[in-house]
Amino acid sequence: MGMGGVGEKGCKPNSALTSQVLLIRHAQSLYNEKSLQLKAQDSGSEEYKLNAMDVSMRDCNLSEAGLTQTKNLQEQINLLNIRIVLVSPLKRALSTAYHLFCEHPNFENIQFIVVPEIREIFRSFGSVPGNTKKVLKKFKGKFPCFDTSHLEEECSDTTMDNEKYSCKYLKDKFLPELRAFEDEDLSTMDEDEILNSVKKKILEKYPDAIEAAEEVDNRVHTAKLIVKKYLATLPKSDSDPPKMMIVSHHHFIVEYLGLKKSRQGGTVPNCTIINDPTDYFEIIDDL
Repeated sequence: MGMGGVGEKGCKPNSALTSQVLLIRHAQSLYNEKSLQLKAQDSGSEEYKLNAMDVSMRDCNLSEAGLTQTKNLQEQINLLNIRIVLVSPLKRALSTAYHLFCEHPNFENIQFIVVPEIREIFRSFGSVPGNTKKVLKKFKGKFPCFDTSHLEEECSDTTMDNEKYSCKYLKDKFLPELRAFEDEDLSTMDEDEILNSVKKKILEKYPDAIEAAEEVDNRVHTAKLIVKKYLATLPKSDSDPPKMMIVSHHHFIVEYLGLKKSRQGGTVPNCTIINDPTDYFEIIDDL
C-alpha cells in the first residue's frame, strides 16, 4: 500500500515500524461489515446510501471479524514500546484500542487519551456520536490511564451531564437547522428531530462528506499540534525509542497523511499499522 503498513496477516519484524508516531485505522466495524456485504452483492449506489443513512449504525461497534483482527495483531502490538495512545471518542476506535493493548506488557502505564479532533469525517450515521457520557464511563473502567480532558474542553460540563455532546457536536459543526437552538436548550431537544436533520444532510451530500473541507483541514492541523505536544513528553532513548499510536478512522487518516492531495490513493485497511512520516518540528500553531 506504499505507506509502511503492517497488517494483521503475516506480521513483519518490529523494525518495519520506524516512525515514532504510528497510525492505525480501527478494526472492522458493523458498518464496514455491511459495506463489504453490499460490495459482494454488487449493490448499486442507492443501497450504499441507505447504509449510510441507517440510524442503527450510529457510533456502531466492532464486528466479530473486527475483534478477530485485533486479536491477530496483539502479538505485534506487544513488541512495540508504546507509551501514549491517542484515540477517537467513537466506540469502534475505543474498542480497537482496548482489544489491541489489553495484553500489552506495559498496559497499566500506557496513557490512553481521547482526542475528538481525530474522529471520523462526518458522512454517515457511523460518524455520529451516541451517548458519549455512557461510552466514556464504560471505557474508563477498562483503561488504567484514561484521559478525557480534550473531550471535556470541547463541550461544557452541562452538555456532558445531559449526555448531549452529540447534539452540540452536530449543531456547532454541521447542521444549520440546529444552530437556532442555544446550548442551554440542547437538553430538551427531540432526538428524532436531530436524527431526521442528519438523514436529510446525508441524503443531500452522499457520497461526499457533510463536513466542510476547511473544517477537516483545521482539525487535522489541530490534531498534529496535539501530537506534537505529547511527543515532547516522551523520554529519550537510543536503544528502543518510545512511540505514540493514533487510533482513528479511514477518511481522517487519508486526510491526515495528505494522501488525496498527493494523489497517492486513499485506501487504509482496517487494523493495519502505518508509519507516520509527518515532520512535527515543522508544525506551527497558525490557526
